[in-house]
Amino acid sequence: MMKKILSLAIVLLLASTLQAQVKILFDATKAESAGSADWVIDADLNNIGYFSSNNGVPTTGGTESNAQTTPTPSVTLGQTYAETYWDGALSYWGLDCVKKGYAVESLPIGKSITYGNPGNTQDLSNYDVFVVCEPNILFTAAEKTAILNFVRNGGGLFMIADHDISDRNNDTYDSPAIWNDLMQNNSTGNSNPFGFAFNNPGNTAIDNISETSSNLNQSLAGNDSILHGPWGNVTRVKWSGGTTMTLTPSANPTVKPVFYANSVSSPPSGNNLVMVAYGRYGSGKFVAFGDSSPFDDGTGDPNDFLYTGYMVDVAPNHRNIIMNSTIWLATSNTLLPISIESFSADLQNGQVQLRWKISNENNVIGYQVERSSDGIHFDAVGSLIPAHNNFVQQGYLSTDPIPATYKNSVFYRIQMIDNQGKTNYSEIRAIQPFLSETYHLLKNPISNQATVQVQINNSGFIHYKLYNPFGQRLQSRDFFIAKGNQSFTIDTHELPCGTYWLQLSNPSSSTTIQLNKID
Repeated sequence: MMKKILSLAIVLLLASTLQAQVKILFDATKAESAGSADWVIDADLNNIGYFSSNNGVPTTGGTESNAQTTPTPSVTLGQTYAETYWDGALSYWGLDCVKKGYAVESLPIGKSITYGNPGNTQDLSNYDVFVVCEPNILFTAAEKTAILNFVRNGGGLFMIADHDISDRNNDTYDSPAIWNDLMQNNSTGNSNPFGFAFNNPGNTAIDNISETSSNLNQSLAGNDSILHGPWGNVTRVKWSGGTTMTLTPSANPTVKPVFYANSVSSPPSGNNLVMVAYGRYGSGKFVAFGDSSPFDDGTGDPNDFLYTGYMVDVAPNHRNIIMNSTIWLATSNTLLPISIESFSADLQNGQVQLRWKISNENNVIGYQVERSSDGIHFDAVGSLIPAHNNFVQQGYLSTDPIPATYKNSVFYRIQMIDNQGKTNYSEIRAIQPFLSETYHLLKNPISNQATVQVQINNSGFIHYKLYNPFGQRLQSRDFFIAKGNQSFTIDTHELPCGTYWLQLSNPSSSTTIQLNKID
């Protein structure tokens, strides 16, 4: 009986281990093997063609790699294999993933990119990371929705582009345009979900560069996951005909530049001419490279002339940054079991008051208030210990005196830390603390109405809330106020005599005024 119990325990342990294993899917449906490219981890057959007569759609009768779902020969996870064990220009990368203990597969030609389709055994929901190396066929509308939902719900997306005019299957689209189409034309209503775009087409100074760059982002910390990850440190990259990116942090404040082109002055900064970038979208992550050359291991389709970017060029930097990026993407993106009901930042008497409400904070060990001048790089300015009221909604208040060095917008977010050391962040809130906007009552005490005089810098809505001494909200309304000195009235004739609190706010400032009614 004891042997049976132990056997069952071992089976359950193995099942748990297999279930938790990281799975990586390499796409092969978007003409990744067309022309002189061979962006697959393994192909047993070389019988695919991309002909102009077929508008670049893959068909049989050619000599290009035709990746199968499972690479062969089989592997034992965690073991090291020679690069030639599999046949593809990404085989070294795939085998390094096996060495790390990850399971790898290819999505072969004829298969669909889906998310949330139980009828598709290779649905993206079954994987942790989706790798697409230099796509040469546009994603369909449904595929774009699937990819973005995959990332938003916790998946990791590895995005690899190439220089302009790199249309390998002659359908008029190259990889920078295809990636930009995914981000700019999709069903989510967000035309810049990741906060960047590949530079394409036209200006060869930024769309087609060949250079070795040590121009890395100096603001990234010494423990940055991409530059100083578990596979090794990274100091430079080499582009052999690649493009750059333009970042838009206002669209996604998490996007970060890693390497810049050499034409960016040192120390490099800004959002232009970025070679490598990464960030988060929803609860997932993305990494973007502007060149496919660093991924090329030099072997694969015998009909192609391949290079040795992965292991030889600026060694060991390419291998390190690619595997660091893969490991970061594969690291669990699961959100903490926390529900952020609300988060607000309001300026009152020269201090920012941060309020947030949380549900189900049982596994949380701490909250950290973080402040930023640019919405990208945050510093800790305070911390709170959770109340741990189980599933009861809990409210928190933290105040922050803004330093005089902050002249424009100030950004805030709340970091939440669970009992396993994992972190999650609130949405970002921004205020403009040093605008000369004022609010005051023309008469106080009041009787049947309160007249509020305001000085605001931009036309817009003023939102007011009226509270009794017990914190109960009695009134709430929006008034549209033109720029400059204006006034509006609040009806108070039904209020009993006593003390009240009037909260006034617009997108750039706020205040709270004590209001006294005497008759």
